[in-house]
Amino acid sequence: MDTTKNIRLLVVLEIITTLIYLFLTFYLESQLPDLLQQYLLQEKESEFNNTDIITAIIGVPFLICYFTSITGLLFVKTWAKNLYIFTVIAGYLSAPLLGPSIEHAISAAVYDVTTIIEGAILALLLFTKSAFNKSSQQGASCAGATA
Repeated sequence: MDTTKNIRLLVVLEIITTLIYLFLTFYLESQLPDLLQQYLLQEKESEFNNTDIITAIIGVPFLICYFTSITGLLFVKTWAKNLYIFTVIAGYLSAPLLGPSIEHAISAAVYDVTTIIEGAILALLLFTKSAFNKSSQQGASCAGATA
């Protein structure tokens, strides 16, 4: 069974849940306890340090690669598979370097749903037949046909 349509649907769901997450993160910030709001205000007013600059230098190209891979998956480009896998794995590996984050439980739950969707996309890209990995499967089927 070809799972290309399922992958595209999950990519659309990932985009939607990411946008909902971003909206809720900013909207629910005022619902946080006063102490957390003070901490967030203090962090916003603090000056940039070397870690912030390095994060920005690495983060911008990473985000460009991520959005490029999402767009490639939507338009069924075979190169998007490896780029998406790389950016998702690199994003999770770099998360501990970003430091603490404060968010409302509702927005965190939406982010968790987005993470599950990313996992489903990765599973479909890696373990199912789709337009993103037909070239390797066609080679295997041609070899089996000649034997």
